[in-house]
Amino acid sequence: MTAPCLTTRSGYSHRQLKNDQKRNFSAKVSPVQVCPPKADQIQTTVLPNKLVVTSIDSSYPISRVSILFRAGSRNETPQNIGASHVVRVTAGLTNKNSSYFGVTRNLQQIGASLTTTADREVVSYTLEGLPNTFDIGLKYLADVSTKQVFKPWEVLDLLPRLKYELAGIPPQVRVLDLLNKAAYRTGLGNTLFCPKRLVGNHNSETLQHYVNSLFTTNRSAVAGVGVDHGELVAFAQNLELESGAGPSASGRYYGGEIRKEKHSDLAHVAVAAEGASLANEKDALAFAILRYILGAGPSIKWGGSPSPLYKSVSEAVGGLPFAVSALNVVEAAVKQLCCLSLTPADIARGKAQLKASVLLGTEGGTDLLEDIGNQAVLLGKVISPSQVVAAIDGVTSADINAAYKKVTQGKLTLAAYVCILFDFQGIDINHKYDRKVRRTKPKSQDVYLRLLVKLYRFLARRTKAKFNKIILKRLFMSKINRPPISLARIVRLMKKPGREGLITVVVGTVTDDQRIFEIPKLTVCALRATEKARARILKAGGEIITFDQLALRAPTGKKTVLMQGRRNAREAVKHFGLAPGVPHSHTKPYVRSKGRKFERARGRRRSCGYKK
Repeated sequence: MTAPCLTTRSGYSHRQLKNDQKRNFSAKVSPVQVCPPKADQIQTTVLPNKLVVTSIDSSYPISRVSILFRAGSRNETPQNIGASHVVRVTAGLTNKNSSYFGVTRNLQQIGASLTTTADREVVSYTLEGLPNTFDIGLKYLADVSTKQVFKPWEVLDLLPRLKYELAGIPPQVRVLDLLNKAAYRTGLGNTLFCPKRLVGNHNSETLQHYVNSLFTTNRSAVAGVGVDHGELVAFAQNLELESGAGPSASGRYYGGEIRKEKHSDLAHVAVAAEGASLANEKDALAFAILRYILGAGPSIKWGGSPSPLYKSVSEAVGGLPFAVSALNVVEAAVKQLCCLSLTPADIARGKAQLKASVLLGTEGGTDLLEDIGNQAVLLGKVISPSQVVAAIDGVTSADINAAYKKVTQGKLTLAAYVCILFDFQGIDINHKYDRKVRRTKPKSQDVYLRLLVKLYRFLARRTKAKFNKIILKRLFMSKINRPPISLARIVRLMKKPGREGLITVVVGTVTDDQRIFEIPKLTVCALRATEKARARILKAGGEIITFDQLALRAPTGKKTVLMQGRRNAREAVKHFGLAPGVPHSHTKPYVRSKGRKFERARGRRRSCGYKK
């Protein structure tokens, strides 16, 4: 028998995120006669410290106990966003009584499994094991859930695992996460997962404060399946939990839409409307019946569904599987949702499917434990499945129609997880998905340069001339990309046929070159010129103008020659390329020719370093 010792799971059911540390343990157990559980024999006790204890003493071969806290992500504040996710991941670390290795090893020896689950409402710690050794495991369940210490080095060691979980979140879960964010903004809109930007920001003090403020008796419950109720009450009384109600988090519905642009072959879109709270049992059951009327998926594997939404979506995609892309699927589903008429047959079908779902959930110990545990911690009481079935029969058509009216007339919420517009247009006009950074303004705080940018931005917009766009782009550039140009290069380029009398435009610096003796008459427009270069140009009868003067003379760039210096002429660039010494390599090697050793060898120092 394989028994994973420590397992943590987030609040979604698409995949189970397991701890990296797993060991195998084989044990031969005596056969136990399995009797169907009597789910109606639910016993509930509220302790004086407001902690709720509920259990079902059935004949399951596996005993299960959960300690639940109302400490889900809806209780997070802007200062500790993602804390519930980190608390879930750190489950099983060293606590006040046991080390990380001790918890893992001892649970292995008894063949038990410890699981931590977190969603928007609840953080739960669940122990599953054999009845004859279950008492040993309860000790470690209490230690893990109520005696955390969050040692800094252990929390730091779990960061790779946290990043791995974030990288493996499926898009179906991401779109539902976005849906809650668009619908509720804060509280219930808080994400289930720690944002990537906050990975590593939750220190021991933050986690300990989160646990101390929310893991209290008024916000907790203990649920068990296959255990004696009296023993479970005694176990709950010995839990070292502080009393107190803790902070309250309200959930206000706003509605709206949100889109997350990602490269994907499939579009994941979710549409939702405001539902009802569990505190209002009648409205909650009416919305649950409405859910099955509209369509909750096929009841049998690879089967269809008689729901109207299923039929409308099937027609929209032409009978193809829903995984195949279709542009009008969401529109067809929303139209069908808004123009639906609820018949008595639809209501009867919805009630029957909801009853079947409730009763089927009592067959498995895991689902039954989750059900009674959530009721205990959220409502403070537990309703048996037979009572739920009776309450379903008591829901009238008027209640269901009122729920449907609230859905259709209320504000909808939409979330999309795909780059829909990018896939349709095919052109990344905003350069969001390429790595090259394009400047929109200069980094320099030079007032004159910023005025020139303002001027040529206006000219580029009004004249549509390519010349002005190039000037504007070069004004944004750094000094490295605006290399200086010498007078010799300017003269050589201006001697080409057809360039006599034209204005030389340089977005950069003009420098002198002593290798040229005669300079013709030139009109040069540059950001700056060295003192010697300016003197030689003026001495030859030429002139140097500024870019604001150029805008008056040539607003569209007519009768100008735009040039720039060599960008690869800098000394730093000469060291890049093929390795020095290999064929066809012109790379300059890094050679240190200054220092004490070189100066001694050249006789530049009085002492040569030798005794005479």
